[in-house]
Amino acid sequence: MTDHKRAYLYALVVVGIWATVSSAFKLSLRYMSPLQLLFIASICSTVFLGALVLIQRKWSLMVTQSSNDLFRSTLFGFLNPCLYYLVLFKAYDLLPAQEAQALNQTWAIVLPLLSIVILKQKIKLVSFVALMISFLGVIVILSRGSISAMQFHDLPGVLLALGSAWIWTVYWLFSVKESLIYIRIPWSDEKCH
Repeated sequence: MTDHKRAYLYALVVVGIWATVSSAFKLSLRYMSPLQLLFIASICSTVFLGALVLIQRKWSLMVTQSSNDLFRSTLFGFLNPCLYYLVLFKAYDLLPAQEAQALNQTWAIVLPLLSIVILKQKIKLVSFVALMISFLGVIVILSRGSISAMQFHDLPGVLLALGSAWIWTVYWLFSVKESLIYIRIPWSDEKCH
């Protein structure tokens, strides 16, 4: 299989997985609380990543980290997955799955806006206009198509879903800021590190 076809296959698999995640969250939350779901997911992730570290024989890297690195890792781990998924699972518990997922995906709107503050990025005018159009789409989702009424199905659920997008964005931006790699920001002409 060529690299091009493999890339398409991987993209389809990822889209398939993400397309079903809302249903999986909602079904799981029928049988357990958001905290229980977070606990089980964290245990599974820890076991999987621990096995990967052992298989790759990189366990020694775990004990050679400085106290500063461990503190940052703990802080980032608290933001994501702990706080992020706890807030997100509670939003899924309160809202219909399609609404919670759409509101959580507003991180794509929040990310460029917060990158102005956190990464000191400049935003292109066309990107700003696109963000405002996207923001209007969020208002349509929040109002369920009745913009003049602006009645929410479940205001705490809406705020939690939007809050999860902010938590994820802050986590991602500070992770980029702390890293030594340079990435190209699509909404800007600059690179950041």
